[in-house]
Amino acid sequence: MRRIPVLPLLLLLPFPSMGALPEFTAEYDFERGRLKIGETRMQLERSQEDIYRYTSEAKASGFVSLFVKDIITEESIFRFKDEQFWPVSYQYRQQNSSKNRNESIAYDWTEGYAQVDYRGHESQPKLKPGTLDRFLLQLAITAHVQDGEIDRAYRILDNGRVKEYRLQSHGLETVVTPAGQYNALRVTRVDKDPDKNLRMWLAPEIGYLPVKIEQEKSNEETLRLTLKRLQTGTAETASETPAHADSGQVRGNVTPR
Repeated sequence: MRRIPVLPLLLLLPFPSMGALPEFTAEYDFERGRLKIGETRMQLERSQEDIYRYTSEAKASGFVSLFVKDIITEESIFRFKDEQFWPVSYQYRQQNSSKNRNESIAYDWTEGYAQVDYRGHESQPKLKPGTLDRFLLQLAITAHVQDGEIDRAYRILDNGRVKEYRLQSHGLETVVTPAGQYNALRVTRVDKDPDKNLRMWLAPEIGYLPVKIEQEKSNEETLRLTLKRLQTGTAETASETPAHADSGQVRGNVTPR
């Protein structure tokens, strides 16, 4: 398995106007080509006034789980203050795999550099305000789209190097998911990085959270995440997203694993 570069949500205001990010838990089907190979669970939690923990866990399911035992986890700790994302740390771990794809980042904003360990190789790239890890990029896109900033560039610290991700919107498209049918804004990566193509579909009716994410590499099958369940709020105030009128489905509770 490879990494993919997350109160009812209909009432959510844009992130920057709120001064705080809404907590949520989302579950996605994980597909390679046309084959479902696993499930991914993403969760955003607020631990302190302006400190957040954003996590993801992906693992094989069904028949594939008999042969693939990998469990992929990602974690971003960050501050959201004065309408800005300030990463604190990032970790990527792939358990039960013979290949070392692990990465960790510690951000030192005072000194202006990051301490990176990527596959056992250490580096200290320089930081500029606005630098994000690739996982935190998903939340930043959601926030900026709600604020009207759709077509823009991001500085992403990825695999020990700072890269530019330039994103462009392409209008609303109908997307059918196990969670229902959405009119979603398609956003794509348009810079000239030959390694990966990235596409995201962001649904306005659920606060522009992604309902589908696709990643492509040359000569490889497309990796795809498709929304299956969504729950918002903390454990005490959790609220399910209502079923879409066109879906005929009721979106169930997220079951902790």
